[in-house]
Amino acid sequence: MIEISKLFNARKHEGLPVQDIHMCILRSDYMVDWPRSDEEPKLKLVEYNTVAVSLLCVADRVKKLHHYLNQKYKDQLICNYSQDFDQY
Repeated sequence: MIEISKLFNARKHEGLPVQDIHMCILRSDYMVDWPRSDEEPKLKLVEYNTVAVSLLCVADRVKKLHHYLNQKYKDQLICNYSQDFDQY
C-alpha cells in the first residue's frame, strides 16, 4: 500500500492524471454443484459479502487498526479523511 501511495504522490506531483485510491475487502462463498454422477462437478457462487456484512464482530479492531496505520504511515499515505481518528 505504501508503494501505491508513493506512485500516486509522484504522479500527482508531476501533474499527471490520478484517480482516487479505493480499497474494498470482499468475501465470497462457493459450493460444489454435482447434480449427476456422469457430469463434472462445478463451483457455484452462493454468497458475496463486503466487510460491512461479514466482519461486524471485529469492527472495533478494524477502527483501531485504521487509527494505528494512519498514525504510523501518515506521512507516506494519501488519506482523504475528513475526520480526526482521535475523536472516536
